[in-house]
Amino acid sequence: MHKQTHLDMFAAAYRLMQTLGERIKGRKYSASELTNIIRRQFSATDFVFKTARDYAVDPDMAVVAGLYDCYDDSQMLPSMTITMCYHPEQETFFVDLINWQQLSFDIAECIGHELVHRDQWRNKRKPALMPYNSDDEEKAYLGSEDEIEAYGFSIAAESVIFKKPKEHCVMYNVYLETFDTDPSVILKLQHQVTAYTNKLEQLYEQANN
Repeated sequence: MHKQTHLDMFAAAYRLMQTLGERIKGRKYSASELTNIIRRQFSATDFVFKTARDYAVDPDMAVVAGLYDCYDDSQMLPSMTITMCYHPEQETFFVDLINWQQLSFDIAECIGHELVHRDQWRNKRKPALMPYNSDDEEKAYLGSEDEIEAYGFSIAAESVIFKKPKEHCVMYNVYLETFDTDPSVILKLQHQVTAYTNKLEQLYEQANN
């Protein structure tokens, strides 16, 4: 039997979200109701979904954030938390006003990104073994080998799904700006983006045949 990879699960999550969007067209939900209906599309043994509020989030939008917990994973507990963040003063969300393709991608990409980290930990590739030497917290975080791989996946996923070059992807430009004086990090990122782009294109080509 074919073992599902994080690429398979990313593609499946994106399909699930797109299907859900078609099914609930014309409906309206509170923030917690919307989070809950999305949560029900995914395995409760792997994922915990939470609702949060932040004024930085525009109305009729949701910002998605993820976290993988290796300790919970080692205890056979749900190890990935997906947080759906909404505007604090918006009580009702009309599905038809939400950019559902973007939300579908954001959730699927977030899941795929955290699954990369899960695979890294299960393969004993712990971030502490490959740090990036910098006093700048953002550089230390983004420059670690694990994050370069995970964001390489995220950039490739955005490039393939939205059919745009990596240079038009937000996180790629964040890396360019953050490591403008360290081309070695950009080269590593480009390698990961290329590798994941090829794998995703092959995955979707096989699915369409």
